[in-house]
Amino acid sequence: MAKSTHSNAIVLLLSVALAAVLGIAGIQGYKTMSDKAKEQTAITESVVRWKRSYMALAGTQDRWEKTYKAASGIPDMLTLVSLLNLATYNLRADTDQLVLKSDEQVTANGEALGLTKLCLGTGQESFIVEADSYGRLLAGIEQLARRSDVFLDNISVVGDKAVPQARIGEMCLLLRSE
Repeated sequence: MAKSTHSNAIVLLLSVALAAVLGIAGIQGYKTMSDKAKEQTAITESVVRWKRSYMALAGTQDRWEKTYKAASGIPDMLTLVSLLNLATYNLRADTDQLVLKSDEQVTANGEALGLTKLCLGTGQESFIVEADSYGRLLAGIEQLARRSDVFLDNISVVGDKAVPQARIGEMCLLLRSE
């Protein structure tokens, strides 16, 4: 009988030890599964935030493509001048004297922006525009300067000509480099 009590005590002790091991392992398994579920939730939330940001940029990409024409779609200098659409601003230029003064990639902080800056001239030094009056000349240049795809610099009005003129030191178009 003592042996049977002793056996029962050992079985009971082993049963309690086994229950403790299984309980601890269950708790650790639950903690591991819970941690993995939290990680998966964080990753899913990160993907959702990225997708929202990406979708928010879709409008920006559309505006970028509408604002800046593709450089690859410009076959010649006359097409380049037609993009300026000077007549809309009551301005004229002598396209027979048209020259490409420079072309360069636009950068910011050492990074290319995907834009090419093409600068034109109607002579060696500047791009000359004319209008019917000084009022139209100044208004046309002001409206042209408001365009995002046009860069103007060093503008001087010439007052000694029969027709109102302005010399634009830099008349540049910004085109997508693609």
